[in-house]
Amino acid sequence: MWDGTQAIEITKQQKPDLIFLDLVMPPPDGKAVLKTLKME
Repeated sequence: MWDGTQAIEITKQQKPDLIFLDLVMPPPDGKAVLKTLKME
C-alpha cells in the first residue's frame, strides 16, 4: 500500500490514464492527493 506522498511521486513518473484514490489512506488522503495533482 502506498501513502499519499508515494502516490503523487509515482503519478508524476508514470503518467497513468486512471487513478483510484482512497479517501482514508495514510496522509495525505485522497482529496489532498487529487488537489495536488490538479495543480500540476
